[in-house]
Amino acid sequence: VIAVGAIDDGDRLAGFSSRGSNLWLVAPGVRILSTYRGGGYQRLSGTSMAAPHVTATCALLLSREPTLSPAALREILAASAERLSGLSKEEQGFGLVRAERALSFLRR
Repeated sequence: VIAVGAIDDGDRLAGFSSRGSNLWLVAPGVRILSTYRGGGYQRLSGTSMAAPHVTATCALLLSREPTLSPAALREILAASAERLSGLSKEEQGFGLVRAERALSFLRR
């Protein structure tokens, strides 16, 4: 399990975001343009908008290195996250998910 919190476009923690010692990462989760039932698009907010950013980063990593274990994925995500100033460890975990940084760990 990777617990994901949500931040806004100013890197501030969303009021509805998860918090606490089990939080692993944060990702954009406020006013995210998404598909919407019935067709079309709508701007939505929630940790359900933030979690796909982390899932997509995991998918990118696995597309490059299919043998990565869940533990290795978590380690790369933690090591490549960007610490956000103004947020505590309980508000951001290891920081903001950064796909490009995570992919760079595979080139080492």
